[in-house]
Amino acid sequence: MPRRRLRPSPAALLLAGLAVFAAPTLADAQKPTRTVQLAQDGGGPQGKIIVRYGHWNVAVGELGGKICYAISTPVAASPGTPARSRAYLMIATSPAKRQYKEISVLSARAFRPGARAFAAIGARQFELFTKGDGAWIKVADEEPLALEAMLRSTRLVISGTAAGGEAIRDAYALDGVAKAVESVAQECR
Repeated sequence: MPRRRLRPSPAALLLAGLAVFAAPTLADAQKPTRTVQLAQDGGGPQGKIIVRYGHWNVAVGELGGKICYAISTPVAASPGTPARSRAYLMIATSPAKRQYKEISVLSARAFRPGARAFAAIGARQFELFTKGDGAWIKVADEEPLALEAMLRSTRLVISGTAAGGEAIRDAYALDGVAKAVESVAQECR
């Protein structure tokens, strides 16, 4: 049976984007006091950036119940156009939807339908399921293995082919991911 995918709404992705850029970069935890709007029009619920660890932020919002994200942006991206600045790697937990530690990618550029995409983490490689500009670990049973690899590695590289045929290659730093995932687990029990 196919696994249900937690596809964040545009409002939740806006929260995630703001979470990545709202806190200063610090090696240790930074506790911002900033509240952000989830909806671009200024209406709707609010979300709060609660902490930052290394290259990772933790954000909490509402999306059919409480949802928490550990989220990061690429440290290197190809192609590096301005539209690509909205690429994210997320680990989301939504207790109301019974989804925990779901790894997803928002590439900010649609993947070519039917083309293969991968997440390389240390010596491991995981195939991704893609839809539009989103990607998830293809085999649900491999998701805990991918998360474990992330916690032991320093870098994750997403590779695939964009709808226009150009290569997508985004590299993410994993410093701070362990503390961010732990914080998400505490916030969204």
